[in-house]
Amino acid sequence: MKVNLKTRPQFTVVIFALLIFGFANMTHLFGQDCTSTTDAQLVTEILDKIKASSALAPQLSHINVAAVNAAVRLHGWTDKKSDYDKLIDIISGTKCVKLINVNHFEETPPPPQSPLRKSAEVCPSGTKPCGELCIPEGDSCNIQTKGGRSD
Repeated sequence: MKVNLKTRPQFTVVIFALLIFGFANMTHLFGQDCTSTTDAQLVTEILDKIKASSALAPQLSHINVAAVNAAVRLHGWTDKKSDYDKLIDIISGTKCVKLINVNHFEETPPPPQSPLRKSAEVCPSGTKPCGELCIPEGDSCNIQTKGGRSD
């Protein structure tokens, strides 16, 4: 079917509006200059937002945030599904985050025997203690202990 735009002005208006709207959204998405944003800055910004949340701040002993190439990786759990949703909203709303990896993160507390949980100060081989968690040995722990340092 051949459409003559001269005889169909409403087509022209719709196409023009879609192009303008699409371009504006692409500018919003790609207009961010993230070249100087480091992974450490992303983690700090996300942790600051978690600490500012009355629902999530008390859960920081079992939420570990790491970032590699602007991909945020979570280890741990939240106390309930609505807290999980808040956490994901915080991270997805953080400028320059490209991806959120929740492969080792639960919406609710895992059972006591879960490999995510630290049991009796011991973690499975290849992991290390981090707050109430066991995280991969190569990952940074950003959970603060009572003494003010990371585990």
